[in-house]
Amino acid sequence: MKGTIILILVYIAFGCKSDVSDTNPQDDVDAIEFEQNDSSSYENLDVIEPSAEFIQFVKEIGLNRWIHDTSRVNKVQLYGLKGIEIHFFDDYPFYSIPYNETQVHIALRNNHTPEQKVANEILSKTKQIWGYFYRDSTASNFISDGVIEQWCYDDSTSSQLAYDHLKRNGGIVYFNTMPFFYRKNNNVFIFHTRAMAFSYDQKNIYEQFVARLEN
Repeated sequence: MKGTIILILVYIAFGCKSDVSDTNPQDDVDAIEFEQNDSSSYENLDVIEPSAEFIQFVKEIGLNRWIHDTSRVNKVQLYGLKGIEIHFFDDYPFYSIPYNETQVHIALRNNHTPEQKVANEILSKTKQIWGYFYRDSTASNFISDGVIEQWCYDDSTSSQLAYDHLKRNGGIVYFNTMPFFYRKNNNVFIFHTRAMAFSYDQKNIYEQFVARLEN
């Protein structure tokens, strides 16, 4: 009887030890490190990276008050970026936005004019959409912020069509604000914000971007 009790106790102790060994704290550390890796973590995925000009531009505005903030973007929520996958390029966070989750698609799918149906079809041909969220690092109360998006297409003809339809439907998509659109080669860039008051700051950022790409 005594021997049987000893065997049971040994079995219980072994079972508890096995449960602990299955939950290795290093697993959590590895997961965190993977989330924080730069674009090299995604080098084998079939993605089109943000253009070099786009990456360089967000670096430049980051030196002049406009910084990224992955925590704040979840608080303001109106940009629809919460839960969207983040890729890091040169340590800057870019959101890989599926077309069906863009503000453009959401606005156009709820409107049923022939023009908007055509626009939705043409715009949906994008191969990759990158979003970058920025906010004013100098403000403490009324904090200006916005998003820059790069939409990548197969060729300049497709990007021109997309640009034309965005221009025609921008007022519907970005209601009561002042969006800006710019096309360069195969890419269309959208500058948008969540409040009209922020559009004036955004206009200055947009003009800096255009001047950089055209010089």
